[in-house]
Amino acid sequence: MVAVITLDNSDGREPGQVAAGEPTRENDSAGGVVPDEFSYPTTAELEGAADLIVRARPGEGRETDLDGYAASTTLTPAKVLATAKGEVAGKSIQIAHTTPGSGPETTALTKSKEYVLLLDRQDDGRYTLVNTTQGAYEVTRGRAVAGEDNDVPLSRDVANALGLEP
Repeated sequence: MVAVITLDNSDGREPGQVAAGEPTRENDSAGGVVPDEFSYPTTAELEGAADLIVRARPGEGRETDLDGYAASTTLTPAKVLATAKGEVAGKSIQIAHTTPGSGPETTALTKSKEYVLLLDRQDDGRYTLVNTTQGAYEVTRGRAVAGEDNDVPLSRDVANALGLEP
C-alpha cells in the first residue's frame, strides 16, 4: 500500500479534511500521522475494502523476516471456520502481520481464540489485515466484538454468513 500526502489544497478542502467516502488516516499514540494505516468510517467501506472476510481460529504465530513485509513480521496460520466474502483454497490461511509490540500498527491474534478477520490478499498468497484496529473482531458469546478503538460494526449480512449474532 502506498500513501500519498498532498500538501496543497487545490481541491478546495481544508488541510486534514477528508472527502466523503475517503478513508481517514489514523493517528498513532504520539499524535503523529501513520501514513499507511487507514480508518474506514462506515461498515460498507470497511467490508468493501476486504478481499476476504472470515471467521477463523489462529494457531501459533512465528516471527520471521519476509521480503516485501515489515522488518518485524509474524506469520500466523488460521483455521477458517466460515466465510462471508471471498474464497479460501483449503481450510486454512496464512496471515502476515506486524509483530505485536514492535510498533504502533500491531494486532495480537491470540492462539485458539476466534476472530472475524477482514483481510487483503497479497501477491504471495498470504493475507494481511485491512487495518490493525478494524481488521480483527474477537468473537465473544456468539458475537463479533470490535476493539476499543473501533466503533464500526459489522453488517448483519456478514454476521449471519459467519454464524454470528448481528
